[in-house]
Amino acid sequence: MTHGLDTSVVVASELAGHTRHEASRMLLECLSREGGTVALAPQVLAEFVHIVTDPRRWVRETGTPSLSPPGNGHSQLLESL
Repeated sequence: MTHGLDTSVVVASELAGHTRHEASRMLLECLSREGGTVALAPQVLAEFVHIVTDPRRWVRETGTPSLSPPGNGHSQLLESL
């Protein structure tokens, strides 16, 4: 079965500081174990890139990172799909 992923699931699975990180990772691992296929619409990919590369999302008013910014994880995620 093919499962379409929403941007929120993709972002949460990538960002360790996201409140839904563990749940999103578990969902993706479960789909992988069950042999499910994952589909991403071009819009989801565009939104994901926008979110993880937008510096305004990573700095609070104090100037410190508000979430752990992605390193090479986003490229690993895209390669695994």
